[in-house]
Amino acid sequence: MISDNLIKLLVEHEGYKGVGYDDATGEQVHAPVGNLTVGIGFNLEAGGLSLSECKTILAMRLSSIINELTNSLSFFGSLDEIRQAALIDLAYNMGVNGLLKFRNADKTGFLDLLSNHNYVEAAVDLSNTKWASQVQAARVDDICSMITTGVWPSSATRT
Repeated sequence: MISDNLIKLLVEHEGYKGVGYDDATGEQVHAPVGNLTVGIGFNLEAGGLSLSECKTILAMRLSSIINELTNSLSFFGSLDEIRQAALIDLAYNMGVNGLLKFRNADKTGFLDLLSNHNYVEAAVDLSNTKWASQVQAARVDDICSMITTGVWPSSATRT
């Protein structure tokens, strides 16, 4: 099940823009000719997508990610909701295949540590990855805290 806290967490981490934008700069982009359009003729330059519409699409994407994680990580179902949410957030950000690379041949990588419930070591390993240097520090802190404590960060529980 996709909780409201997971949706809030991803909206906080990813941000919301109802228009097309460059994810490296955050600046709105426009089609060189015509209108920037996505899906079934959704004109992103004439009103874009509402937050509600984006949350509906997000929930559908998250369902797919949850299925992929369940099929790819034998331990995923044994994790509590919050640690599952941390993995879902990571997979949403880098793709499931990107997340699955967080293993080491000597079984000391992030996913290996997490599967053995070595939460503190897993969070330390994650904080030392290339991913952690590429995203906002608040996101790294939130995810590592979720893994270590099993508690939602405040950004996911605000009303």
